[in-house]
Amino acid sequence: VCAANIEFTLRGDAITRYGNDEENVTAYFFQSKSWPRSCSIEFEAEAFQGVEDTRPVRYYYKGYFRRKMADKSVIKIVGKIYEVKKRFWKGKDGPGVAGVEVGSFVARKRMQANRDDIY
Repeated sequence: VCAANIEFTLRGDAITRYGNDEENVTAYFFQSKSWPRSCSIEFEAEAFQGVEDTRPVRYYYKGYFRRKMADKSVIKIVGKIYEVKKRFWKGKDGPGVAGVEVGSFVARKRMQANRDDIY
């Protein structure tokens, strides 16, 4: 089983870290939406390792940002995982993937304000 951490950079990179400091870098597509719709993100990552896999397997992740109702300082990405069969470009809507849905995921991040951010 793989416990992977994914970092999204301002340059558009999705950096996946797992195991003994191994890392993989891919691009992500972020789409901002006006309220009440949620922003979305799509990326590929080697973040899932099955019981019989020797290394994490690359899948395509599509998710939406949500706030946790019980704790507003926690932001979640909730979405689906796809096995990539074919890639194509959807124009202004970003990348497209034709694939088989293989599961779902929830990612969590607790947001903490820096002392400099407090007015």
